[in-house]
Amino acid sequence: MEEEGISLTGKLNLLEAFFDAGFFVQLTVVVLIFASVYGFSIILKKHKEFKSLKNHDDLFLNYFKSKNQENWDQVYTNALANKGQFPPIFVAAYRELKSLEDQRLDSSIERENIERAISSEVETQIFKLERGLGSLATIGSTSPFVGLFGTVVGILTAFQKIGESGSATLTTVGPAISEALVVTAMGLFVAIPAVSFYNHFIGKVKAVDLELNNFGNAILNTYKKKSIKFED
Repeated sequence: MEEEGISLTGKLNLLEAFFDAGFFVQLTVVVLIFASVYGFSIILKKHKEFKSLKNHDDLFLNYFKSKNQENWDQVYTNALANKGQFPPIFVAAYRELKSLEDQRLDSSIERENIERAISSEVETQIFKLERGLGSLATIGSTSPFVGLFGTVVGILTAFQKIGESGSATLTTVGPAISEALVVTAMGLFVAIPAVSFYNHFIGKVKAVDLELNNFGNAILNTYKKKSIKFED
């Protein structure tokens, strides 16, 4: 014979404990399961995104370096056909430079305009890279409190059963307390990976931000040396 949610061997039967739990505890568990699945889907998606962008950017950067002192129209054509984050930055700088080509502005004004175009595109690329991380941070910060809510409800249920039975035996309060502790553990299980990977991805975003700005500076330095060439 087994008590509700607890076997005679003292091992917790999670499935039985869930079905024996009250409505609010069950709702809390469902919410945490959904948050966990959603959080891990974001983690897998961002991991693939970072890896893919890195591969494309490395290819384009190598091509850019090989053409750095040559015809930039070829680099522009390659950038339009390439994915990644470096190509859009080059495209923004190239288009701004072409638009200023016939205006005969002072070199310092031209440089400021090109730098502004690069900075704007860098911000756009970082914004795209950060998409989804806000949800991951929310899951990591709220899951422990959701689990705590389930814990409080489970403890209240335990006290209610004590009042109804007039005794405080393990048989009376054990299942309700086990429910409470399981929900607390689930909240931590959901939160810890979410917070860890959020911090991991934020670190990657900062590194990419630095790389994008360095690439923008490389474009500006090439402009400063007046080594940019276009087709006639």
